[in-house]
Amino acid sequence: MGDIDNDWQRWCDCFMDAVYRHIPTKVIKKLNSLPWFDSKVRHLLNKKETARRRAKKNHSTDTWETFRDLRRACKSLLSRKRKEFFQNLPKANPKRCWSLFKSVSNTSTVPSKMTWKRKEGNVTAENPEDVTNLLNNYFHSMFNPPLSEKEYDNHPSSTTSPYDILTDIHVTSDDVRRILLSLDVNNMGPAMGPDKIPARLLRCCAPHISSSLSDLFNKSLSTWKIPKEWKTSNITPIPKSRQKNEA
Repeated sequence: MGDIDNDWQRWCDCFMDAVYRHIPTKVIKKLNSLPWFDSKVRHLLNKKETARRRAKKNHSTDTWETFRDLRRACKSLLSRKRKEFFQNLPKANPKRCWSLFKSVSNTSTVPSKMTWKRKEGNVTAENPEDVTNLLNNYFHSMFNPPLSEKEYDNHPSSTTSPYDILTDIHVTSDDVRRILLSLDVNNMGPAMGPDKIPARLLRCCAPHISSSLSDLFNKSLSTWKIPKEWKTSNITPIPKSRQKNEA
């Protein structure tokens, strides 16, 4: 029986290799990415740009007047779309609000300098690597340290429990397929984790990958081991009441 981490890595490699070979990709330039830029706005902007090029080429009064009309129409449509967006924003989900903040703000959520105010003395980080380590140590300090083997054996929860012991858990491919098909890929659904697999891919490929994933889950349960990548996640610190450069 192979190692669960190796099995998971081989599954990811095979899956992503199939994705790269069989799913077409298209590079999209990040232009006009404000959230109120919809298809109507982009269509009118393209018409305006076409009119501008034609006017510069022909230098006629009519083509320049057409360009000015389209430019005024663009300004009017943009103003109306922006107003409608902010009017509907209170009804939007939190992810959409956070997307707006990132699109209109050029500031980073992680400051270049941070200070951790501790009773034992302040700790300051002044470069990206040190800031990352400082945040990691801060989050780690919020949890109790793991129990030693002796403490675990004597811990009440390890010897007595009010719940029945789950002696046999089996995950079927139907279970996995049902969960994958329920993934929210609209309204800015779950972001990619360290494995870089989008939720949309998992949902679209659910009928084809549910069987192999259920085998992985069952092996993890039977061996009592979880792949390391399943226990990691990407965390973006969001400042609350304190200053942005304080942990």
